[in-house]
Amino acid sequence: MSFNTPIVKKIFSIVLLAVCMSCNSQQEKEVRFDTQTMNLKGNIKHITEKTGDHTWDFEFEDNKLLLVKSYFLGASYDMQYRLEYLKGKILQIHSKSSVVSPEIFSTNFAMRLPLYGFHNVQKLVRNQQGDVVRVFYKNQTPNEYTLKYTYDKFNNWTTRELYMQPGDYLKERTERTILYDRKVEHNEIRSWNSRLDSVFTAAQRRNEFIAISINNSIEKDYPKLNQINSYLNKNFEAVQAAEAYVNKLIVQFDSTYGKENLSKELQLLKDKMVILQSIAMKENFLWSEARVYIPMLISGEVSVKDVQEPYQSRTLITASLERISTIRLWEEQYRNK
Repeated sequence: MSFNTPIVKKIFSIVLLAVCMSCNSQQEKEVRFDTQTMNLKGNIKHITEKTGDHTWDFEFEDNKLLLVKSYFLGASYDMQYRLEYLKGKILQIHSKSSVVSPEIFSTNFAMRLPLYGFHNVQKLVRNQQGDVVRVFYKNQTPNEYTLKYTYDKFNNWTTRELYMQPGDYLKERTERTILYDRKVEHNEIRSWNSRLDSVFTAAQRRNEFIAISINNSIEKDYPKLNQINSYLNKNFEAVQAAEAYVNKLIVQFDSTYGKENLSKELQLLKDKMVILQSIAMKENFLWSEARVYIPMLISGEVSVKDVQEPYQSRTLITASLERISTIRLWEEQYRNK
């Protein structure tokens, strides 16, 4: 049979057209994970969902899902995915050092939904916002569940409660914190910088006296030792308060602007905050330790040359001198910001 006959050519053309249409159909079925597929409205930057001890974090960029983290309170295990895009389409999905398929990601992603993602249901009923409000199962007891929501002004739910029927028994409650993407005003940046610089200046002044006073020469300098001791006791509460305040600022910052994909100005603020947090933590260690050994030096119980077992090369104030040096390095880094 010749392949050049009109009938064969026509059949070949039909088959080729069918294959092309099939390919185009498959291409149109683009895998998407964005605010629309999650039934979210508005420009979203970050979402945190908490169900009992289980927390999910979602980071978005241009309303496309960028990062997913899942973890349990007190557990070291966590599930993390980063979605990589090329020209607006998903290129790869990374799970730590591995690449996973969209199917595996979808399956694990559905675990955040009640009833394991509504698998094998007979019927789902949705409300006007597009959220599931009733779930029906066939040949299962119980075979019906209801869901109730609280919504924000953008019609995105902030609480979701799952009830078993009959009896309206509360089985699961999820709380959601939504951070919307918005333009950050210049006065916000100035306000944050002012607060951070104020904390830094106070810490720098507070630590300057300690930095120039604690050294090997204070062994028998009792006026200096008593002066240091008095200074430590007088200002220690301020040291503790500073660390707590910086930690509070970081929580406030993250809840206001998110942790990922920050603008250049916001990233600079976050970098300064991280340096301040390091200074405050190291300062607290330094002062806490000094408040213990300075009175011992005054009483003559110990010497600055006493070795700290089991480290033969470390003396009583070795750690303090190292912390002072580290604080000064971080102070320089902060000034360079």
